[in-house]
Amino acid sequence: MMSLTFLTAFLPAVFLLYWAFRKQIPVQNGILLAAGFLFYGYADWRTLLILCACILLTYGAGRLYERRENRLILKAALVLNFLILIYFKYTNFILTTIGLAPFEILLPAGVSFYVFQSSTYLFALLQGSGTVENNPVNYALFVSFFPVIMSGPIQRSNEFLPRIRHEKHFSYEQFQDAFLLFLWGVFLKLVVADRLALFTDPVFDQYENFTGLMTIAGIMLYSVQIYADFSGYSCLAMAVAQLFGYPLKENFRRPYLAVTIADFWRRWHISLTSWFRDYVYIPLGGNRKGTFRKYLNILIVFLISGLWHGAAKRFILWGAIHAFYQIIGQATFAGRKKITDALHISRESTVWVIVQRLCVFVLTTVAWVFFRAYSVSAAAGILCRTLRGGAFDLTMSSMDVWDWYLSLAGIVIMLAVSLLQEHGFDPDRLRRRTWTRWALYFGLMAAIVIFGMYGPGYSAGSFIYEGF
Repeated sequence: MMSLTFLTAFLPAVFLLYWAFRKQIPVQNGILLAAGFLFYGYADWRTLLILCACILLTYGAGRLYERRENRLILKAALVLNFLILIYFKYTNFILTTIGLAPFEILLPAGVSFYVFQSSTYLFALLQGSGTVENNPVNYALFVSFFPVIMSGPIQRSNEFLPRIRHEKHFSYEQFQDAFLLFLWGVFLKLVVADRLALFTDPVFDQYENFTGLMTIAGIMLYSVQIYADFSGYSCLAMAVAQLFGYPLKENFRRPYLAVTIADFWRRWHISLTSWFRDYVYIPLGGNRKGTFRKYLNILIVFLISGLWHGAAKRFILWGAIHAFYQIIGQATFAGRKKITDALHISRESTVWVIVQRLCVFVLTTVAWVFFRAYSVSAAAGILCRTLRGGAFDLTMSSMDVWDWYLSLAGIVIMLAVSLLQEHGFDPDRLRRRTWTRWALYFGLMAAIVIFGMYGPGYSAGSFIYEGF
């Protein structure tokens, strides 16, 4: 979404053509659908066939259900839809797990996202919260909307389909917001995430060559990197969608300012977290069937979440670690509250909030090691490496002094913005003031052009979550 072809040709062409037919909703929808198919199938046309199979399956199930009113149709379609995901993403994982030889199989980009998105349509029909979509173009557009098809945020059918059917409006203020959000997303990706990758990639891939302090720095900076990378993508997706009259809900709400692990997951990848809550945790019984079942449901949800992120044992273990965090946190809450009350520690005090935030950051950072490392044994080796001594030697990494300065500056800016938003700062105040708005435009553009592409051998990498 940040390639020159996308920014200078694809996006402007689709934008101008789309708004040239602003009063003709079916034409606009057809333009966006064609753009989505072109965007998705550009790299490999075979992946487009898989996307179309998912669309035809779920759309056809809805139409058949409308005629027969048999819930088994929707349930069978759900199973088949998830089998698409399982076959392409997990077949080789299953084969190697049971000792059989894997074979070459295509992994469609974004398959985890559009299978989950299309499944919300079937779930809504099952739950009675949605209606059957009779227009195949509208439904195909819902599944293949190009700003979100690769890496989300995951949209709900009962929220998104009504927008497709109605006339869109676009204003200069809307463009201003979208442009600023897009610049912020590019800043997070190029200036923060990709530059940190110069340091974190070698630490994770050749951890044996690094001292304990360097390894600690590497895993802490990876926590920052993955947040900047994925939240940056979400900002880009929200900005591009807004250009076409589709406001999207935020997907990240300053997760590293969370005070508990449960709070972290209410702020991180919100669209996915809410999907698992509504379609897995609550149907399993949620917290309504006793403490043991509640903890078991949490474990199941996080194991599935880990597997959703990747077909590898390290992702499953990453999910299990977060389940452990959640269960222990809930089980010990009453005892911890008694201790803080006995010590007369205010849980709302600034110092205590900072302590809680640091604890959440450390815990999630440890878990991210299993997410990023190339195997469980490598993750264990990296964590063991942190216990070794050794100096913090800048010459051990491919980052020079200026890279470190730029990374630090980017992190400080990102943290400052997060703290301002957390304390209720209204960004619309900046947009309403012409001089501050243009200062932000030029400041972010200058940072992206000058610092986002600086350094010998430096190049922007693909988004981390495009692999899911």
